[in-house]
Amino acid sequence: MNIAPNRSILVCAFANTIHGVERTSGQIRWTAQPFGDSEQGTEVELAVSEHIVIAVTKANIAFLDYTSGQSLVAMGLPEGVESRPTMVIDGPHVYVARACWVACYTLRGQLLWNTKIKSDDLSSMALGVPGNVRQADDPGSR
Repeated sequence: MNIAPNRSILVCAFANTIHGVERTSGQIRWTAQPFGDSEQGTEVELAVSEHIVIAVTKANIAFLDYTSGQSLVAMGLPEGVESRPTMVIDGPHVYVARACWVACYTLRGQLLWNTKIKSDDLSSMALGVPGNVRQADDPGSR
């Protein structure tokens, strides 16, 4: 009996399209566009747990089934300045930060809270709990 988690799929995001790629063969197992064409050409931050793929952009968040790519929930992010997000999964919670705002979701996509962090700067935010830290990207420029 194998009780190890399923790790057979590499999840890749290009523009607003997310792919599940078979790790042993490179074959694409599924493709998803949970944001439609509204986020064409934008960066996607990914977090992958044993059963769920969480994809977040500067304006939206989606929860996908890991093995099928089926969209479980897709919605706009709550109040906050649209900027490149940083995300941490810890236990049953997903924390998403962008430009002075931090939101907490369940792994099923329910928003639990959204809090503004007082700051005069709208730069990217890093997030962390003991043993699980995500450093923010440089927001860059176009």
